[in-house]
Amino acid sequence: MESIIASAIAVLGTLLGSGITLAFQQRTTDRSHQFTRREKLRQERLDAYSAYAGALVTVTLRHTFSMERNGPHVTDGVTCMHASCCD
Repeated sequence: MESIIASAIAVLGTLLGSGITLAFQQRTTDRSHQFTRREKLRQERLDAYSAYAGALVTVTLRHTFSMERNGPHVTDGVTCMHASCCD
């Protein structure tokens, strides 16, 4: 009888250990997925910010070179400093 009780306690202990291990693994996996998701979002934001900054630099340089090349454009006595008016 003692061996049956000892075996039952061993089985219950094993099941409890397996359940606790499963809980820790799921928590670790969830954290890993959250970290991956946040990292991907951060990278996408950096890409968007870089593209925006590149576009601003391009527009600014085009405007600057256009103004240097053509000077300000005067229409009806109003001086326009926009590159679109100078093209």
